[in-house]
Amino acid sequence: MRIDLLGVRILRGRGEDVREHGKRQLHGPDVVPGGRGLRRLKLSDRLHRLTKLPERRLLFGWNLRASARHAHVRAVASHSGPMLSASRHALIIGNSDGIGLHSTRRLLDRGWQVTGISRRASPVAHTGYQHHVLDVSQRDYVERLVAILGPRSVDACIYCAGIGGSSDPKDVGSDVHVFEVNLMGALHTAAVLVPVMVAAGRGHLVVLSSQADGLVLARAPSYAASKAALSSYFESLGLALRPHGVAVSNLRLGFVDTKMARATLRPFMYTLDQAVDAVECVLRKRPLRLTRPLAMALLVRLVAWLGRWRVFLTRGPTSPRA
Repeated sequence: MRIDLLGVRILRGRGEDVREHGKRQLHGPDVVPGGRGLRRLKLSDRLHRLTKLPERRLLFGWNLRASARHAHVRAVASHSGPMLSASRHALIIGNSDGIGLHSTRRLLDRGWQVTGISRRASPVAHTGYQHHVLDVSQRDYVERLVAILGPRSVDACIYCAGIGGSSDPKDVGSDVHVFEVNLMGALHTAAVLVPVMVAAGRGHLVVLSSQADGLVLARAPSYAASKAALSSYFESLGLALRPHGVAVSNLRLGFVDTKMARATLRPFMYTLDQAVDAVECVLRKRPLRLTRPLAMALLVRLVAWLGRWRVFLTRGPTSPRA
């Protein structure tokens, strides 16, 4: 058998080192037939087999068993990331249904401790979960949020609260409430958490925006505008907080199979599991912006371009004659 791993040759039996164009080659029982051609074993299986070789001493007295064990630990830690840490605490706001509810269940399954806040009771019953009934548009929201958290630190906050729907031109007051929930609730939450996270030098804020943040929607102006303000503010905040060790992520989704997806035409609609997969991706990779699905993003760009032309060409109604 001949193995060339990480540039160090280990020879067992007869033969010569095999190398093609500088690529790492692995020969012997570590490559087994499977499907079409050859299938490589997992890293853990390869490292385990390497530790069984009699030549455990490499150059300069390195120990192969210890090196393999440490490499395996680093690989597992790199793959799992913070999602598998049982000591982490997440605050999820707007989690009585939809993406917030499914994210709560997913994080509890991953070993997180979760505190949930929504305006209705939660169906979740778990030893690692605490729920509080609270509306983000209440006047005493900030004071009650501070009391709920107490001295406990928050590793990640996911703001899922949001409302939408068609606007009534005769009742602009309903649009004010949309801004209170979609935008101001997130700002009030950040006002409570950001100073604590900056002082600790760590933390992660996640807001669920929408790909509609770049559209001009005559039927839902408050929804599109509130999401546009949400995306713009928190992406700018993320750049400001990066030197302080605090991450901010703006998750821009398209249609998701929830009660808010009321449109007749819903192309590229995500299931709730797909949406929560995107939430997990954000928690793991901590990007400033993540847009999913990408096919929907291309369609939105086209619609946004048409909308800008409509705005450019539209003139106001003519004044009525006296």
